[in-house]
Amino acid sequence: MSQIKKIHNIRPAGMQSLARWGNSGFDAQPLFAHPSHNVSFEKQLKYFFIRNKYYLITDKALCLPEMQGIPKAEKTEHERQVALAIEQMLQNGKRNYLLDSGAIVPRAPMGYWNDSENRKFWVRALVDYLKKDPRSITQRDFVNNGLGTMLENHFSGSPIKAIAEAFPELKISQGEIDRRSRGFYGKKKERMAATRKLIEPDFTNGDMAIYRKLKSSPELLIWAEWMEIRRLREEGKIPPKQKDPRDLTRHDFERAGLSGMLQFYFHGSTFKAVSEAFPELRIRGWEMIKTPRGFFAKKKNRVAAVKWLCEERLHKDPSELLNDDFTGNRLTGLIEYYGSVHRAVSEAYPEKKIRPWMMLFVPNGYYRTMENRVTALLEYAQSIGKDPISLSTVFLKETPVASLLRWPKDRPDMAVIRIRQKAHELYLRAA
Repeated sequence: MSQIKKIHNIRPAGMQSLARWGNSGFDAQPLFAHPSHNVSFEKQLKYFFIRNKYYLITDKALCLPEMQGIPKAEKTEHERQVALAIEQMLQNGKRNYLLDSGAIVPRAPMGYWNDSENRKFWVRALVDYLKKDPRSITQRDFVNNGLGTMLENHFSGSPIKAIAEAFPELKISQGEIDRRSRGFYGKKKERMAATRKLIEPDFTNGDMAIYRKLKSSPELLIWAEWMEIRRLREEGKIPPKQKDPRDLTRHDFERAGLSGMLQFYFHGSTFKAVSEAFPELRIRGWEMIKTPRGFFAKKKNRVAAVKWLCEERLHKDPSELLNDDFTGNRLTGLIEYYGSVHRAVSEAYPEKKIRPWMMLFVPNGYYRTMENRVTALLEYAQSIGKDPISLSTVFLKETPVASLLRWPKDRPDMAVIRIRQKAHELYLRAA
């Protein structure tokens, strides 16, 4: 479903703020003793919350033809008029029209599912509606009928726990609960299917219907539908795009009612869930939009990430890596762990014996000390087989150690002479 835009602080006559119950109070029980089989269970659940005036008005309501006659006014007043119009449409029997268009989204009030009596009523109603043995109710039954979030949040995704609470007369033992708590997602193929579904285009049924109409019969689109298409284009949802599995977060699992699965089977790790669902992508931990907690505490992960960046991603020599190469490839946490690019490449490529002065960009502050400047000059001179004293300033300006000539800031010219002399003395000792 597209992002819901809450309209706040609307208090038309006969209604409280949309974030609260209507003045008539909240009916604790539905209108029916037994759910009707002429209407889907999920829709009856939505009707229940709408009847109690607990729903959100979305930005899609503003595109309805019925709203075009509302005069423009100050934002709060305009939203109040929209809320009044929505309420009038509900009274006129346009509930399904508002639901299908996405203009309103029913929502349970905060704390509603915390009441065990509410949970029991709806679980028993679901069993009655499905006409199944309570013990045979599956997680999919809850998800497909609008009770998936309740199941995840209050029963850790376990149908047998919900049944045990709603049907105490069954005397379901703790042993049975423990044995069956893995439930539906105990099968790898079901976990994979659930995770793979998360990357599908974020379209509501109404959005998808409009998009199909645009593709097949654009001449039949009405003005409000063209406004919806404009919104979808502005949001980058036309044409529909799949989400990159690497961009999935815990929030995506929670929004889909899969927080219990994520916690129970993957210990809360989206990376583990994605790796299981998309083995063909061979996704590494650092490619995720959020790197797993503690991932870079292990040396093998750090080394693998640096080598991947050099050899697969950028095809660069390790000495040419920059700070931006890390931050631009979701390795900000890694470079923060090391503190410098040189430390990163030194750990990943110890055999190359990369010295700080060999880096394309020498570590910040490295040349501040005389000792480092002398060492850099000496090591460079030795690498080309020359005595440091023979290297002129003009020559050094074209070498990898050129930046040491700028230190110290006050008299770099005099410092170069001293550095060259000290490096020469060390060179003779080594010889």
